[in-house]
This record gives sequence, structure tokens and C-alpha cells, in this order.
Amino acid sequence: MRAVSIDDLLDRPVQEGARVQALALLDAAVKERGRLGDPDDAEAVHDFRVALRRLRSLLKAHRPHLGKKVEKLRKELGDIADLTGGARDAEVQLEWLGQQRQGLSAARRPALDWLAALLLEKKEQGYGAVRTRAAADLDALLPSARQRLARFKRDISADDGPTLAAALAGLLVEHADGLRKRLGEVHSPADETIAHEARILGKQLRYLLEPLVESEQVGAAAKTTVKSLKGLQDVLGELHDAHVLGHVVQQAIIDAAAERARRLGAAVFDGEDLKKARDLRPGLVAVAEKVRDRRDGLYRDLVERGGDVAALVDAVGALARKLGDPAKDVEIERKYLLRAMPAVDGAEKLEIEQGYLPGERLKERLRRMRGPDGVERLIRGMKLGTGVRRTEVEEECPAELFEKLWPLTLGRRIAKTRYRIKDGDLVWEIDRFKGRDLLLAEVELPTEATEVVPPGWLAGAIVRDVTGEKEFTNEALASVAPAKRATARAVAKPRPKRRR
Repeated sequence: MRAVSIDDLLDRPVQEGARVQALALLDAAVKERGRLGDPDDAEAVHDFRVALRRLRSLLKAHRPHLGKKVEKLRKELGDIADLTGGARDAEVQLEWLGQQRQGLSAARRPALDWLAALLLEKKEQGYGAVRTRAAADLDALLPSARQRLARFKRDISADDGPTLAAALAGLLVEHADGLRKRLGEVHSPADETIAHEARILGKQLRYLLEPLVESEQVGAAAKTTVKSLKGLQDVLGELHDAHVLGHVVQQAIIDAAAERARRLGAAVFDGEDLKKARDLRPGLVAVAEKVRDRRDGLYRDLVERGGDVAALVDAVGALARKLGDPAKDVEIERKYLLRAMPAVDGAEKLEIEQGYLPGERLKERLRRMRGPDGVERLIRGMKLGTGVRRTEVEEECPAELFEKLWPLTLGRRIAKTRYRIKDGDLVWEIDRFKGRDLLLAEVELPTEATEVVPPGWLAGAIVRDVTGEKEFTNEALASVAPAKRATARAVAKPRPKRRR
């Protein structure tokens, strides 16, 4: 396949551009897999692991556009990547422990040697699994992986959705903001889980940025931003290593105590030499103290980088604007069918009546909306596109014009009561339709990649996600005759399986 420039990809629909990128990353992983057969290649497993991680990160970022088969592929690649984790962790831990030997007294070094021997065995076993099982698993997955990434449906008569550039703009801002929030929640050296989440977000952000370094449009800005991000990532990575090694040493202290007790028992009952029951715990405690000091020092370094983080987020925002922020008239939302009305105590309540003007390709919408303050708003608008991302343009409509146009919507109207409930940074809208047994929930999202987790008060009422199903659009509902209107109970029934 002829290499495609990043600037060319940025102008393509995201579902196409992301797949081209994914195929290139898959080829990179296959190339690194070829090095696993050389036992003298010390970096082969690490580079193979990183190649898989880059590919999986891309697939996760763009999963709203890539479909269920590609999401399954991402999980299968995750199973392969998991085989590389333990060995790589052991290798990093061995390297650091080797640097601490001179700082320990002669009496404490046997404990370090004992711990290093355990880690070396873990590393060798792990590397053996990677060079055999992981390599074989990738080989077996490769044909279907290429097929899943290369094929997709594209409706040339419909709105193709965002370009790769627009999708990236949203993803960059989302990841940078998530990184800032997570780092702001790390309040002590012991906040391991949150620091790890920040580390993962930082990696994912860097993987999104790195291909842009080659762009003529934003390459210079991307290069500077990646350099700044790497410094932060180094600190987060080392902090993660310290947390992992801390758990290893804690378990080693427990194991050493158990071994000490076993040997003491053997000395008493079996006549074993008591000198063989040496106590490794003091040495392991000394190692643990070094790990703790390292962890605490890295945390202080992270705190001192607060200003750098703010500057990094600003730089990512500026780069996203250069790529092209998603248009202000773009609506990104998911829609769910409900089986029952959830508890909506305290929700903002709106009464809505809307109708559609006749048209073949362009159908304008008129909406009369009254809020809890009793003020009536008259709005004229239009929606284009399908799926999670659609273009929505609307404006206030003068009352005189509205009254002239409204009769033209006869036979194409709906009425509903809308309940708006805030849930963190998101707002859920529950629509109870009048004249039909139908309840729908909608939530507007900052990007297509935003993962939706319905709140507890709503989750039990959800039948399924109906985003992109035409029969649940307001326009389609307004055009259906009363006798044929879908009900919540009817559409809640399981769909029959198609015969193959």
C-alpha cells in the first residue's frame, strides 16, 4: 500500500483515516514480532509491547467509528499484550534494584539478591511466554485483523460525519482535560490508582499527538507538545514503577517471614541447622524504604510540575484549534429507549411541541418550547446526518413568521414533556411523548469517544441504545400515523434472530 501523508489522512472521514492509521500500526507490530525469535535482542519484547499498545490505543480512541468487529479485535490484541506485562515489569524492577546494591550494607544485600532471583525467574518465564505464545497468537489473529481493519461500509448518500482532523481535535482536548483532572486528584504519594489513570491518559494523548509531528499544518506545534508531554510521562511512569515494586517488596516480606518460620520449625523438629533460618526481613525492609523514598521523591517532582501541566493543556487546546475545532453547529449525542419512567425528582421540566415543514431533502423543524418560568420560545431549525454525530442549526423565530409556517406542519407534529437532569458534566434529557406510549433518553456528549455510563437512577429503565435508528428520530415519529406509532412495550421485545 502506498504511504499516505498525515495531512491527507486528516482530510478524510475519520472512519477511513483511523483505519489507514491502524493498518500501519498493525504492520509495525508485525515487524516487531519478527524480532521475538532472537533471544539476544534485549529490546524485542519491549518494542513489541509498545507497538501493540499504540495500535490498541488508536482503536480505543476511535471505536465509535470503527464498529463492533474492530472493538473485538482490540480486546483480542489486549489479551496478547497482557502476556508481555509481567516480564517487562520484572525487567524494570531488576534494573533499579541493581542500582541500589552499593547503597546497602553487606548484611542487607542477601535480601536484595534473594528478591532479584525471584524477579529474574519471573522475567525469564514471562519472556518465554511472549516469544512463543504471544507471537503465535498474533500470527493466528493477523489475517482476520487485516480484514476487519480494511473493510467498512460507507454511505456516499449520507453525511460521512467528521474528518479525522475534527475527530482528533475533540480527542486531544478530551484527553488533555482528563489528564489535568486526574493529576489534580493526586493528593499524596499513595494515590496510586488515580496516578496510574493519569499515566494511561498521558500515553494515549502522546499516541494521538505523535503522528501529527509529520504534518505540515501542525507539525511544529505537535513536536513541541510531545516533548513537553514526554517529561511528564517519565515522572508518571517511574512513579508507577515505584508503586508496582512496592507491592512486590511487601509480598516478598510476607514470603520471607513465612520461609523464616518454616525453617525455624524445621530446626526445632527436624534438627535442621538454625543458622540456615536466616532472617531476610531486615534487608527487605531496607529495600522497601528505598522504594518508598523513591516514590515520595517522584510525587514531589509531579507536584512541582503543576505549571507545566497547565501549559501543556493550553498547548494541546491551541493545537486542536489549528486542526479545526468541531463545528459549533455539531450535536453529538446518544439516545436510549426506556421501558419505564425513571425517578426525575428535581428535574427541570419543559413542554415541547414541534412540527416539520414539507421537503424532500431538507426538512425544517419548528419548535414551541415552554420552560418552568412560563416563558415561551419559538425556534426554527434543521438537523442533518445520522448516528451519534449530527449537524444541528437553529435560531429564534419571530412569532409572526412562526404562526404563518406552523399550519404547514399539519400531519407532521409531535408533543412531549422533557425532563432535564444534570449528572456530573453531562445532562440527561428524558422525553415522555404525548399520544403514544414512548419514553426516550438522550445525552449530549463532548466527543464521539466519550464513554457513556448511565447513572443508577436511569440504568434500570434502559431497554437498549437506539442511536442512529431512524424510527426513533423525532422527524420519523412525527410522520408516523397514530395507529402505527411504536410503543415502548412493542419495541422492547427481543428482535428475532436472522437466519443465516
